[in-house]
Amino acid sequence: MTNVPSDLLSDDSELLESDGFIFKDGEMKAVQKGVSIGNVPYKIMYVHKMADYENIIAYDGTTNIYWYTKDDSGNIVSPPDGVTKSFNVGTVYDVKSIGNTLAVATNEGLHYLLFKGGKYKDLGTEIPTPNVVFSISPSTPIEADTPIRYEGFVNHKTLKVSYDDSGNVCRIHKLIYIKNSGDFGEQTVTINDNTPVKEEDYEAYAITNDNDNNENLFQDAVVGHVSSIINKAKEKNLFCFPFYARYALRLFDGTYARISNPVICYPCVTGNHHSHIGNTTAYFTLYGVSLTAAVSIPQKEDWVDIVKEIVFFATKGVMPYKLEKGWKFGYLDEVYGMTWHDDVGPDNYTEHKYSRYGYTDEPSMRIIPSLKTKDKIAEELKKDTVFYKISQLNVMSEDVDGISSALKIDDGVLSTLETQEQLKKDDYYGWAHYVFKKMYPYNGRLNAIGVYRSPFEGFSSFCALKGEDIDSYKYYVHIESGSMSRWVESKEGKAPKCTLNGWFFYPDPNATEVIVYDANHNRGIKSKLQPHPLLNGSYKMALPDNTIKWEDNISLPSIENEIEDLNSQIFTSVVNNPFVFEASGDNTVGTGKILGIIANTEAVSQGQFGQYPLMVFTDEGIYGLSVNSEGLYSRAYPISREVCNEDSPLVPTDRLVFFASKKGLMAASGGSVACMSEQMRGRVPRNFATFGEGKFLDFLKDCFIAYDYRDSILRIFSKGKSYQYIYNMVDKTFSMVNSGIEAQAVVNDYPDNLIQDTKGNVYSLTSKPDINEDTESYSGSFTTRPLKLGGSMTLKSLRAVKHLFDSDEGTIGLEIYGSNDCKHWCKLPSVGGKPWKYFTFKYTLQNFKAADSFAGSIVEVQSRREDKMR
Repeated sequence: MTNVPSDLLSDDSELLESDGFIFKDGEMKAVQKGVSIGNVPYKIMYVHKMADYENIIAYDGTTNIYWYTKDDSGNIVSPPDGVTKSFNVGTVYDVKSIGNTLAVATNEGLHYLLFKGGKYKDLGTEIPTPNVVFSISPSTPIEADTPIRYEGFVNHKTLKVSYDDSGNVCRIHKLIYIKNSGDFGEQTVTINDNTPVKEEDYEAYAITNDNDNNENLFQDAVVGHVSSIINKAKEKNLFCFPFYARYALRLFDGTYARISNPVICYPCVTGNHHSHIGNTTAYFTLYGVSLTAAVSIPQKEDWVDIVKEIVFFATKGVMPYKLEKGWKFGYLDEVYGMTWHDDVGPDNYTEHKYSRYGYTDEPSMRIIPSLKTKDKIAEELKKDTVFYKISQLNVMSEDVDGISSALKIDDGVLSTLETQEQLKKDDYYGWAHYVFKKMYPYNGRLNAIGVYRSPFEGFSSFCALKGEDIDSYKYYVHIESGSMSRWVESKEGKAPKCTLNGWFFYPDPNATEVIVYDANHNRGIKSKLQPHPLLNGSYKMALPDNTIKWEDNISLPSIENEIEDLNSQIFTSVVNNPFVFEASGDNTVGTGKILGIIANTEAVSQGQFGQYPLMVFTDEGIYGLSVNSEGLYSRAYPISREVCNEDSPLVPTDRLVFFASKKGLMAASGGSVACMSEQMRGRVPRNFATFGEGKFLDFLKDCFIAYDYRDSILRIFSKGKSYQYIYNMVDKTFSMVNSGIEAQAVVNDYPDNLIQDTKGNVYSLTSKPDINEDTESYSGSFTTRPLKLGGSMTLKSLRAVKHLFDSDEGTIGLEIYGSNDCKHWCKLPSVGGKPWKYFTFKYTLQNFKAADSFAGSIVEVQSRREDKMR
């Protein structure tokens, strides 16, 4: 069947139209009908098939999906009584599955249904969002079991200190060791010019530093002592220094989802080094806190098969001073006003300072460290981004109740923190909301295209709380990317007022600005954000400060529902887990719109089989995606400039991928693409077309294609058409079937394809009987293109026509038409008679079986004599 070339040049073996029969294996054979296996009143979308079940998923065109199953005979039946047979999910775009999880792409997001125990369980569109509020306990003093001992390399002497009338040190005598003498001298240091009014004794200490050994002994003694206190705190599951905590949900496969923002915790800020010294010994007191959390997980009962635990992580923290070196005896003027411990309270940042310098206080030296500046501490906190697992809770645990309690940290975890499991992957837009238009499962991963992303509203907790009566605030964040510019608004969350200018994090590096809003007083704080160098997001960082500069009557931005159109990106899920899409699975292919993806069934070139397993169809050409060592797509490789129709089906067969384009029916194999329907691109027939308009390219614009695996044919349907085109993949020939069936859906059930008509009837192609066992009688017709029968310029008459066919019950009817210009035709009442230049045969075959065949006709002609008398 062809319309190329024109009728004037066509071959005598070509057909203008064929209904119900197709040229196959050198003969015309009947096209077998699909077998009806049931009726589904809604449009079928997908076949969810595993080893022990096969479910048909249908959509009613509004917001509901229904499911059906198959009986032992392969017929579609309703689910058993007592199970939910339909689910309200929203407007449905596509349905696919990974394992026993059905993923429904809807206007509200990816809706999940879990098939378990012979029925579906509705999980909803989002992995549950945990509600977690971190807090820290009141400080607990911690001391070492043994003191610092420095007898033999530290000397002491009673000296004088003078105070002015305000009680401040104005003059002090310091101890100076006279090198190689074994003795100490005194040095008088004037602190200010005020007149001394009181003088007191104090004990001064100095290291006998004839050599570096004594200094090293002192440093080692202090470091060992302080380290023992830190280790003791860890053994008690206490934290002593600023650190970050965060949480994540652990899913059934060990993957982490809903990874929270880093929440900063302040056991102290700039100091935790309270010392007490004596003549031969000294000891330190450090202050530690336990980490507590109030945890609740909505809908945890529904998700218990997917979400197994909530896991807590912490960083190793940042010491506000140098531990390994720099310890010394500090004189009164050095330690006066020094912060030895500070923390963040319910409202303010509190500093505990050395201040025993008044008339009635006993003056004393201290062992002090080399302190880090606030900027240095903040810089190190910015880089403190390695999170280690410290605790976990089963989602069904009684502790997941919303009540704050200390995290249950196993013994030895904090002592060996850096050997614990790391949170290796930071969250990648895991809190954003996605809408997918199309999906394709491959190798246990769900690949999504036609992606629309709405930004996350933002977190509302950034600092662990301490105490009660803490105010609440909202956070407005401005996100500006190449495809979107909008503000988002968080829920209210509690925060110590002194931290509002401090740590903030939003999980998108495109966030540029934040407004901290105090609704009770209609005031706010504006701050710029910048991309975090190590985390996937934007941040600002500063240590707590009681000085807050509010902007009164602040103007708040409007919140608009602007979304990102990511139509040139593919989002690939974690293997065997359609709930999580990590950063490594986000691939941009070209610059155009992605129209579809399909598995490549042939090598791109010699030696490259499997290197580009996925073919990506875009509106600027076809790409192949390469795979890295982790099984993820890492590179897009252009294969062809051919472009498929926007709604074209992509049909994988044994070696080819078929699709529709403006050129016609196309086939891609590895790195090559060819048009399979060149013979259908000619003039629309002037005569003899009994059905259809003959416009094959128009037919393909809104088509379905069903792959008949057994017979190696494609059945091409079009919306609103009651006939179909048939393409013989082996002989590369076309035919048509005027079946009266108007298809509304074709669903892959490999090796079967299910075809559903507009009345809900569902047909199977693999259920067809073998041609030798098919008792169905087939009828049809086909019409030749203009027959030249020896020459197009010669007038000839027909003398006899003999048919070659193999059938016991089949009959053949023949209508013959004659013409001299291939445009105007006359039906011939019989053979013989007037000669014509062209003939058209129209065959009508009836009562043929599937195994019967028609091989052609033998035509006897007589040319008109043109000899003239001389």
